[in-house]
Formats: sequence, C-alpha cells, structure tokens
Amino acid sequence: MTREEVNENLQEDIDLEEKIKNRKKIVLNIIKIIILIIVLFILFFFINKYINTGIIEVSEHRIINEKIPDNFNGIKIIQVSDIKYGSNINNDDIKKLVKIINERKPDIILYTGNLIDDEYKLDSKEREKIINSLQKIDASLGKYAVYGDEDKEDFMTIMNQSGFTILNNSKDLIYNEGNTPITLVGLDIYSKSNLNEAFKDINNSFYTIVIANSDYYVDDLIKFKPNLVLVGGNSNGYIRLPGIGGLIRGEHKYTNPYYEKEGIKIYVSSGIGTDNIGIRFNNLPSINFFRISNK
Repeated sequence: MTREEVNENLQEDIDLEEKIKNRKKIVLNIIKIIILIIVLFILFFFINKYINTGIIEVSEHRIINEKIPDNFNGIKIIQVSDIKYGSNINNDDIKKLVKIINERKPDIILYTGNLIDDEYKLDSKEREKIINSLQKIDASLGKYAVYGDEDKEDFMTIMNQSGFTILNNSKDLIYNEGNTPITLVGLDIYSKSNLNEAFKDINNSFYTIVIANSDYYVDDLIKFKPNLVLVGGNSNGYIRLPGIGGLIRGEHKYTNPYYEKEGIKIYVSSGIGTDNIGIRFNNLPSINFFRISNK
C-alpha cells in the first residue's frame, strides 16, 4: 500500500470519527431540547394548576352613574362567581375567600352561580362546613345569588342557610337609609323567555343592576336598558392569550372581563374554581369589587 493510500484511509477514518462525533452532538442536543421542553411543560402545568389557581385577585372598579342615589354614594359591591367546590376548591379555600371579602367591608354581595362542581358529590359534613363559612360573609345591605348551570338541590339549601336571597327571574329593591332604592334583577339559567317577567314593572328611573350566570342574555338585555350587568359562568375562558383572549369559549360570546354596549357596563367574572381542564393561564381567580357613586 502506498503512502498516499495509507493517508487516504487515515483521513477517511478521521472523517468517519468526526461524523460520529457530530451525530452524537446532534442527538445529545436533541435530547437536551426534549428534556427542556418536558421540564418547561411540567413547570407550566404545575404553576397554572397548583399555584395560579390558589391566588385570588381583587379586581377593583369605580362605577359612576347619575342615576345612583346620593345615599348610595360610596357603597361597595362585591361580585363572586363560580367557586365550583370540589374542582380545585375546598373549604379552606372558601374560608380564605370569605376573609378577603370581609376585609373590604362590602355593603352588597352578589353571587353569580356555580357553587359546587357538577361532577363532585357533596356529603352532609361538607355542606355544613360550606354553610358555616358563607354565613360569615358580612354585607350590610344584603347577600344575593342566582343559579348557575351546575347548581342543583344543594345550592338552594346552602345559599338560603348562609343568608343569601336567591333571585330567579325576579327582582329586589335595595334601600340604604333613604326613599330611593336601586333595583337588582336576578336571571335564571338559559331562559330568555322569562326576561319580560323578570323586568316586569321595573322603574327605569332607578339605577338597575342585573346578575346572571351566563352571558347568554347580554344581547337581549339591551332593550331593557339596565345600567350594570354582572355575569359569570365562563371564567373568562380559563386560558387567555395576549391579543386572542379566552381560548375556552364553548357557547360563550363574552369572555373578556369588561364590555360596554349602548351605555350598559358589562363585567364578566373570572370566577374562583376551575373547569375539567383544572388549570388557569394568564387568568387568575378573582372577585370583582365595585365602588358606586353618582359623581
């Protein structure tokens, strides 16, 4: 074998070894990338399932409307929605929620449905614990609630024994040391046919708040000209992407936290619990905290 042939064979061996090294580097880099993706996914899942779902934000809003009576200036209203006990929520979470609410000293509490997760079987001991916790919510002018699409027989028992008034296609006049009230209308679940009954004999000169578990009603409410609409039910889509909004929409049209249509202010609660996916992204659990006045 000539020197040239020996050198060629040697170079081929060197090239082959270099190729093997490069392939190993590529495979190793691919493995590192896969591991990084897995770690990031686990971290994403852990944060959005076990950390973000345990944080409760207080979303504060100032409502100004000339219809609000002078004696209601400065009144504080808190909207709570979609606790969904049994999803990721237990009674300790409800106690934490009650503490957050009472620290704000609200005058009116409005609960917009879905207290117990529809797949959870509530036992009698848990029911009593929930009642005991919700009874501690203090609101000087009243506590009100509407049914959600997941609420069953336990809902009426728990809310009534916790001091809530359930509005089911009905209304109440709320007074505060004066002769001019504000009107509160509560709508039932997915029953547009009852809207006329719910708004029957409404005095349009009074400031009117509507509470419901679904945005299903929103477009149909415009003709009744309420001033403030508070809804729950979709938790703003659970997973929210910048510029896109809530990904989980289903039949829901209004998944952003706030809208305004023909002068009607519409707030959609992000809720407290979770749905069957069990996670939240860019959308922390929250309560809506309103201060109302006429100037």
